[in-house]
Amino acid sequence: MRSLLITGMLCLSLHCAYAARIAILLPQNGPWSTTAHAIEHGLLAAYYEDVTPGTSAGSLPSLEFYDTSTTPAVKLYQQAISNGAEAVIGPLLPADIAALQQHFPHVPVPTLVLQSGVSADNDNPLWSIGVDLQAEIQQQVRLARQKGIQQLAIIHSGDPQNTELSTMLQQLWQNQGGQIAINEPLPAHGSLASAVQNVLYQTEISYVLPHRHSHRHKKKHHHIAPVAVYTRTPRRIDALFVLTDAKTATALSWALRRSPVNRPVISLSSAWTPQAPGLAQWDVLDLPWFMHPDTLLTLLQTSHPEASRQDFRWMALGADSWSVILQLLQPGSLITTTARTGVLFNEHHALRRVFAGDPTTPESPAPSVPPVRP
Repeated sequence: MRSLLITGMLCLSLHCAYAARIAILLPQNGPWSTTAHAIEHGLLAAYYEDVTPGTSAGSLPSLEFYDTSTTPAVKLYQQAISNGAEAVIGPLLPADIAALQQHFPHVPVPTLVLQSGVSADNDNPLWSIGVDLQAEIQQQVRLARQKGIQQLAIIHSGDPQNTELSTMLQQLWQNQGGQIAINEPLPAHGSLASAVQNVLYQTEISYVLPHRHSHRHKKKHHHIAPVAVYTRTPRRIDALFVLTDAKTATALSWALRRSPVNRPVISLSSAWTPQAPGLAQWDVLDLPWFMHPDTLLTLLQTSHPEASRQDFRWMALGADSWSVILQLLQPGSLITTTARTGVLFNEHHALRRVFAGDPTTPESPAPSVPPVRP
């Protein structure tokens, strides 16, 4: 276990004056460690954003980290409670969450597990929040179809994750009555500009006979080979959906800018996806981080310039978990919280992001606890 003081120095002991203690249960090693580190980075970025000059040592909770890769999560949870934790973030692994629910049908303190869809009774202070790419795609599909987009072109980077997402997107789009003009992976090598042209244009081949002069080819059975004629015509596309990493998305934005075929571009939620000048629209649903994003995003981009799209989602989850747990430490229950681009909606303690403009956005009551940040 390690404990953190709000000034950023590690506590050498636990005998410090704090308003509250928050335990964070994350694996520091193993297959989930990369995800856990991204969550921790986002959580700490949000935590330190709350630290301003003059902040007193008793105004923010302390953070105590427990490594679930070396000790069972249930045992660490019990240890955290014994050490005086008043709230818990984690665990992360689905198996650890299931074990926690089995051992604690009713958790003793507000507990925010980091997977989507884990529900609990209203009197049980167990809550859940997670990253749900399928839910993001479903909302993007509904929003795009609501705008009247019918013919969709999908461009993806060809890696296993984005290939799977592109297949999911195509199925959801077609289930909603839309049509797929093309679902195209980008080449691993070669020109992105050429790849974009292959998506925006289709090549039609026709064969014609060459012009014959009367004074030539007088033999009755002389064979004249047809000549192939290639014609490039714009595909019927209402919008493009891009599934790539940040670097490729940036290059794509400039390739699209140079194209005379100007179509709206849609992407999964990402606060750092570019919006290049000249595009009709780069329609990106930002992750609804509760805090003002500018300082936090700059910090994360500077400290983790090579972070992937998925890593930034996990960082955003860590940042959101900090905001949520602060509310759960206050009297009352978190019902619905309005965020920057949508609503964090409570369904039996399973928190779900609903983006602004989604036609299925539920009619939500006013929050019982005011948001931590405007």
